[in-house]
Amino acid sequence: MEQYRYSPLSEPRSFRVLYLRGPLYDGPVQGELREANIDTCPEYEALSYTWESQTPSVQIICDGRALLVTMNCETALRRLLRGRLNRPVWVDSVCINQDLVAERNQQVRLMGEIYRKAARVNVWLGPSTETTDAAISNLKKTAVSALIAMVPGPFLGWRRGRHEKRVANLQAEEAHHTGSLPYGQIGSIFTRPWFRRLWVVQEVAMSRSNAVMFYCGDQMIRFELLFTAVDYSNIPNMPPSQRHWFSYLAVPRMLKDAVAFQYEGKPLPVGLTLSAMLATTIWREATDPKDKIFGFYGIAQYLGWPLPEPDYEKPIYQIYTEAARCAIQHDNTLELLESVPGSTHIENLPSWVPDFSQLPSSIFKRSATFAAAGATNLQFYFTESGRRLSLLGRFIDVIDVRGSSLVWGWENTIYKGSMPSPGMVQEAGQTIRQWVHIAQRLPAYLNGEPVSHAFARTLLMDGLRDRNTAQILQLYPEFHSVLTEGDVQLSFANELPHDVLDPEGRKAYMQTATFQAMVEHAIMTNLGRTLVLTAGGMMGTASDLVQLGDIVVIFSGSKVPSILREQGDNFLFLGPAYVHGAMDGELWTDDQSDLHEFSLV
Repeated sequence: MEQYRYSPLSEPRSFRVLYLRGPLYDGPVQGELREANIDTCPEYEALSYTWESQTPSVQIICDGRALLVTMNCETALRRLLRGRLNRPVWVDSVCINQDLVAERNQQVRLMGEIYRKAARVNVWLGPSTETTDAAISNLKKTAVSALIAMVPGPFLGWRRGRHEKRVANLQAEEAHHTGSLPYGQIGSIFTRPWFRRLWVVQEVAMSRSNAVMFYCGDQMIRFELLFTAVDYSNIPNMPPSQRHWFSYLAVPRMLKDAVAFQYEGKPLPVGLTLSAMLATTIWREATDPKDKIFGFYGIAQYLGWPLPEPDYEKPIYQIYTEAARCAIQHDNTLELLESVPGSTHIENLPSWVPDFSQLPSSIFKRSATFAAAGATNLQFYFTESGRRLSLLGRFIDVIDVRGSSLVWGWENTIYKGSMPSPGMVQEAGQTIRQWVHIAQRLPAYLNGEPVSHAFARTLLMDGLRDRNTAQILQLYPEFHSVLTEGDVQLSFANELPHDVLDPEGRKAYMQTATFQAMVEHAIMTNLGRTLVLTAGGMMGTASDLVQLGDIVVIFSGSKVPSILREQGDNFLFLGPAYVHGAMDGELWTDDQSDLHEFSLV
């Protein structure tokens, strides 16, 4: 059969719609492509699915000619045609001539509008299993229970209690993981590749209200119900490890709310910035690393945020540099640099530009809770080429000692839904014990605080869910006893009682929700990071990239200190740091005579 050949689109705002034809029996999927204008288009639906690593190998018939698509795409189209005589659908791999770069550029620029105009967005998660069928059934029941519990009126307390009991029972079932089901029943849904892909965020966020339907084999569930089912934020005493499925939907939901607010003329959600949105791309997968920026172009355009227009002929370092520059200039903060530190394999990428194509070498959380430079404003400028970022800041100290890094295959821990295993906890404990040895070198802390207090606050970045120093100091002695196994040599010269828990007490404490919350926070906060001491006697944590002789700097307008390395007359940016006693403006003064310009390359 003759292969399908695309006709050029006639207008800049044109796109194609695939009109599927049924019914289907054993034959191939059939349909025809029609050109439409995004401003005057007929009603259609959009498909959201994943290409994964599949290559086009399955034939569909388009306008009487053969067109190859991936197995996953063909299966999704066949599912959408079930029970239908026809169905107009937009699907990227069919409706865009992927071989023509100029057309890809044009269509990617329209993609946000394409999903916004779609009557419905159909998400294809893949074929079902007995486990996924049971999971979706339970999620639907849990969502309905949650909605009933939210309705004001009689028996509200009883209804809420009933919902909390249902969730507790569901979580108890999830706790019984097996080798064949390591993430539990719900994990059979959320470990599907769709939840890790970058493009799907825009596809959901730009959709109309209540217009996203998930398909998993024969099962269907609306986005709003799925989100409600795993949103345990209103349930008291829910351990962090049982909240993590919510995170898979949090970014699409946040951006979907932002699009709705923009449409209604309301202010955007607090804390949502261009920098914050770009920082999320690093945790998502894209076959083409350029899509880490282009995949959010439609959302940024709708929200009035600047991003470079999609152009696949540009080199990747230029795309990432332009995006980072847009974020810094628009938001007037270094939030993007604080959120996504790390090394890079991309040639010509400046050190201050995040490498969005790979997971970071370390993570830094909670920068918004600090104010290292007080209430000052960011003072910066870019060179004409835009590759050098010059910032006004204050030199603080020099790195004099560093410990081992808390490093393993942690991308699997956070990114794919697993919580720290006993082996991970044991490995983390060994690293943290070495950090205690290092911290004990300080005879006293500069601000007069006991060294053990400074270490506890540094390790946990001054809080669990919120900054709460009193809570940390109250909970830390028992936690320290477990980490150090009661070793008197690690008691900070008896500042901490080494015998606060006996061996049996430590075993019992390790089963408590308090220990679980603290160990998860300590590990997740310090992944890819190391303890450092400065020549002036300060303690902190920094990226694994840090070396002796690197300097600590606080930039005007920055919330946290930064680590730099001299390179001639310029500096390399090595990421943000937690430096105890410098996080709330303690080392910042109004005297600008000792401020210097630091040029980052």
